[in-house]
Amino acid sequence: MDLFFIANLIIAGGGLLALLTWKQFNLMKGLSVLALAAGCLLGFLDALDKLLHPGAYSTSIRFISSSSLTFQVDALSAFFLVAIYGICLLAAIYSFHYMNKGEKALATASNTLFFSLLITSMALVVTAANILSFMLAWEVMSLSSFFLVIHDPQSAENRKAGFLYFVFSHIGAMFILAGFSLI
Repeated sequence: MDLFFIANLIIAGGGLLALLTWKQFNLMKGLSVLALAAGCLLGFLDALDKLLHPGAYSTSIRFISSSSLTFQVDALSAFFLVAIYGICLLAAIYSFHYMNKGEKALATASNTLFFSLLITSMALVVTAANILSFMLAWEVMSLSSFFLVIHDPQSAENRKAGFLYFVFSHIGAMFILAGFSLI
C-alpha cells in the first residue's frame, strides 16, 4: 500500500506544483506533466504487481476514535487501478501539447490541479473499504470533475454542462447513500 499512496502523493503534488509555478508556463507544464506521468506510471506498476500477485493489501487511517478511512487493494481494485493509471498516464502525456495556451497559464494550472485530484480520487474510490472512505473520495472526484467540465467558465455552454453535472452527480451520491443505508 505504500507505493499506492506514494504514487497518489506524487500525482497530487504535480497538481500543486502546477499551481505554484503557473507564472513560468513552460516550466509549469513540464514539471507537472512529468510528476503526473511519474505518479501514474508508479501507480500502474504497483497495481499491475498486485494484480499479478493477488492478496488483500489494506491500510486504515484513524482520525476520530470511532471513525477511520480504510483502503484496500485486492484483485478487482487492482484491475481498475491498472485501467485508471494507464489511461491517465496517456492523458497526462497528451495534455502537454493540448494545454498549450500561455496566455491562459492560470487556467491551465488549475486544470492540471483538478486533473491530478481526479486521478487520485478515482484511485481512492476503487480502493475504499468503508462507507466514509468511499463517500469522501466520491465527493472529491465529483468536485474535481465539475471544475474540469467548467474549464472555460466564460462559455455559457460550459457553465450549463457544469451545473447539470453537479446536480446529477449529487443526485447519484444521494442514491448511493440510500443504497448503503439499505444494506
